[in-house]
Amino acid sequence: MDKIFQCGVKRRRSLFIIILLVILLLSIYILNKYMYSYRENYTLKPNEVFAEPVEVKGAPGVGIPTKLYFQMSELADIYVFDEQTYWKYYNKADFPESYYDDAVAFQRSAKKIEVEMSTTPGVLYVVVKMPSEEKMTAPSASASLYVEYKPLEPFLYMLTLLDAILIPLLLLRVYVLGKKTKVLRMQLSLDLDSLSDEDRVR
Repeated sequence: MDKIFQCGVKRRRSLFIIILLVILLLSIYILNKYMYSYRENYTLKPNEVFAEPVEVKGAPGVGIPTKLYFQMSELADIYVFDEQTYWKYYNKADFPESYYDDAVAFQRSAKKIEVEMSTTPGVLYVVVKMPSEEKMTAPSASASLYVEYKPLEPFLYMLTLLDAILIPLLLLRVYVLGKKTKVLRMQLSLDLDSLSDEDRVR
């Protein structure tokens, strides 16, 4: 009976750890996705220069994934600068489909530029220069800036990897303990059947 009880306790403990790991992963995912974002919209006139310092927050010396999304009715020229590197300039004609170095990565689609940086805490400066009036199909262009801070992203990746390793092992443990409990119950039942009436009374 003691062995059956111990198996049941171990099985319940394993199931509790699985549920805890899943809840922890979902909690970090939700916090990372919805609680660390900042959005501000701007309207730019032709040839107007827009410069906005964006503070990158976090622990000193820790790289933080930071994304800036430029959604534009006209694809503008773009400058990107941060304290650790230097000015980078891409005009719309030369802007690559994608670009990456140690400081910054770019992805471009038809009317969207995604700038992704991993940098130590400091100030990231972004300057957008709209095309000249004669080059534009509309008298004015709209641009929106969306800055995303995700300090929990490294923990999310680590926890996902940990869950991917531990959950299958814990499920296997639950399965094995369930089988073991079943075998022990069958043995106990057989032992009880083999006992005499006098022994059962005892």
